[in-house]
Amino acid sequence: MERILFNIPEIAPSEFCKNSYFLSFESLIKYIGYDLNYEFLLGTSLHAFRTNIYPDLSLSSMDSFTGFNTAEYLLNVLGMKWETRMGAEDEEGAPLTVMKIVDSINRGLPVIAIHLDYTENWGLITGYGENVSNFYGLFFNQETKGSKIVTSWPFIAVILNETAVEKTKKEIVSKALENLGYVSTPGMVNGYYNGKLGIEYIIESKLYDKEESRVRTIFKDIRDNRKVAVSYLEKYGNETGISHLSDLIKLYKEEAGIDMENEKTEEICRKFLKIEEKLLDKM
Repeated sequence: MERILFNIPEIAPSEFCKNSYFLSFESLIKYIGYDLNYEFLLGTSLHAFRTNIYPDLSLSSMDSFTGFNTAEYLLNVLGMKWETRMGAEDEEGAPLTVMKIVDSINRGLPVIAIHLDYTENWGLITGYGENVSNFYGLFFNQETKGSKIVTSWPFIAVILNETAVEKTKKEIVSKALENLGYVSTPGMVNGYYNGKLGIEYIIESKLYDKEESRVRTIFKDIRDNRKVAVSYLEKYGNETGISHLSDLIKLYKEEAGIDMENEKTEEICRKFLKIEEKLLDKM
């Protein structure tokens, strides 16, 4: 029997709100009944503060599931229980993934998943057809409203098992920001450069020339995220007792204000590096 969930908010990007995972999560969590917006989710996940760069400059550097996994960090901070299913359609675990997705839909919960329409964007699985392995979904930035047929296998699916959020916003923000220093600390996290290490790698390898387009795309994403970081700290930072708050806001504002349209790529990299070094002193 076919089943589709209705009245789920659309996944709609705006000027500085373009991360498909967090837009999908915002849609899901509002459908459940929580008034938590994109800004709050991106900040609480620490994605707004993360600098994450893969050695080959893959655009996966911008994804929430790479490096420091901000998607699952958010779920943990909110106190939710979840299961992540990952794998190809022809792998042994695929039938179980289908069963888990169908069960979630039957419980009235959409499933966050990537690769629903042959793109690397995240969206929501919102239903299934007569053949339960045929899914319906809401896609990132789709042109028409309502659930559409999912055209490709969901390579990663995040299935919520417990959705209760019992903490106050103050408690959530305080817990989230406990690890703010971690996402700024130079090092390797799950194969990705974390913090200023990735920027140093780009500069030392002169990738700002060799891979200029990718470098600019990644740093534009970081710049846009920092705009959210500033707003998040201005709204919620005072409630947490975080040290050097005004200094952190000032530095993130500097990153958010870097002119991506007119600055040379090398200069953009060097400006980000200089600010990231200052941020480390305030963590």
